[in-house]
Amino acid sequence: MSRKLITNDPPPSVEQKEQKKFISEKRSYKLITPLYGGGVEPNKADPITVVRATEIRGHLRFWWRATRGGAFDGDLDKMRRHEEEIWGSAAGKDRNGNEKPGPSKVTVVVKNSKSGKKYSPFEVVPNRHGKPQVKARQGNKVPPYAAFPLQPEQKEQRIGMQTDSVTDGVSFSLEITYNSDDTSDIHAALWAWETFGGIGARTRRGFGALQLLTIEKKSDEPGSDPRKEVINSISARDLKTEVKDRLETITGTWPPGTPHLSNAMLWKIVVPPKNYRKNNKDDVNRAWQYLVDTLKSFRQNRRIKNGKPFGRSYWPEPEAIRKITGDRLPKHAALPNQADKFPRGQFGLPIIFKFKDDDKGEPTQTTLQGQDDYDRLASPLILRPLACEGEAVGLAAILETPRVPPGGLMLKGAPGNPSVDSSIDPNTELPNIPPLKNVNEADVLKAFLKFLE
Repeated sequence: MSRKLITNDPPPSVEQKEQKKFISEKRSYKLITPLYGGGVEPNKADPITVVRATEIRGHLRFWWRATRGGAFDGDLDKMRRHEEEIWGSAAGKDRNGNEKPGPSKVTVVVKNSKSGKKYSPFEVVPNRHGKPQVKARQGNKVPPYAAFPLQPEQKEQRIGMQTDSVTDGVSFSLEITYNSDDTSDIHAALWAWETFGGIGARTRRGFGALQLLTIEKKSDEPGSDPRKEVINSISARDLKTEVKDRLETITGTWPPGTPHLSNAMLWKIVVPPKNYRKNNKDDVNRAWQYLVDTLKSFRQNRRIKNGKPFGRSYWPEPEAIRKITGDRLPKHAALPNQADKFPRGQFGLPIIFKFKDDDKGEPTQTTLQGQDDYDRLASPLILRPLACEGEAVGLAAILETPRVPPGGLMLKGAPGNPSVDSSIDPNTELPNIPPLKNVNEADVLKAFLKFLE
């Protein structure tokens, strides 16, 4: 019977996997504008946890895509795979049959949260005829034009009713732990969130704007000591340079429909004129009010009537609706050479058009929205204040993202819910739209940035 020879060969070597190093950062923030919403229930703050870690994680994932999503040559599957490797995914397989990465390597914890103070920016008071009228409260810090969702609809208005609130004076600390290999990805997302984003709802109109105060960083390497950095405010000029330099590094090709930043995006930092609301000593609020007031002036540009700016709109949408519906008052004769277009749809959807005299012959209420299931479109325009050394400035930026939903636009409520268009021909239609003609720009968002001086 043969026996197996016993050899003294050494056992096969075991390849040791390199241990991943993790970095923990504790970042402290305060909100320099009121928090709007942010809870599980839409447009309302969470009654227990004003700032939620799950919400911040969602924001950071969005801004990761906006800054790093161009590294995958427009391939959505590749971008999603890399995103899930950092930020996590549900268990299971992707649409190509590959196992998903599973739980996130990034942990996000909110601590030392100060819930601030709630207040209602608006109240319902009697007008001169004794009927309900919405009015900004005395000392209100919120630009009314940015906060129209906080105002009750006319049919709901009751004198003295409780109106929706915002939360002022919120601060918190964010503890984020991540793989050291992902440092550049995490920092890109954090910077974009801190600069262009915020907390809660309507951050693109300046609510919940962040100011970074301190960073405390610690590695899991033996003997590593925490390092704390106080973030000092920089001048408006240096801030502008920093934003420009950071954006220069954001390049690539994003999957279609992915909102993102880029080195070619349009943006502007402005300082309010010295005579603008000069009695307002809150520089941050003054910068925010200036951005929103300027947007209101641009979007609601009207003809002067009897010495007051309450005449017919310079924009083409009201006249286009009259033509589409066939409804108009005799005093509103058809305007010659008016484009039947809806350019303001590029500011975000839906837009509700309600004529004051709809019970006397003017068109009834219609809604500009996307076709089919795409009724909404987030505004590509970001407006928010930024705190600087000794002052505050306003940031206006246009995200790189589709201007209209897939399938285009429709005017819901008009006969047949017709398809409509938001683009303006620079040669034939621009000359008849004064807000665009005055800045010689057919692109409505670019025109606003030119108007914002």
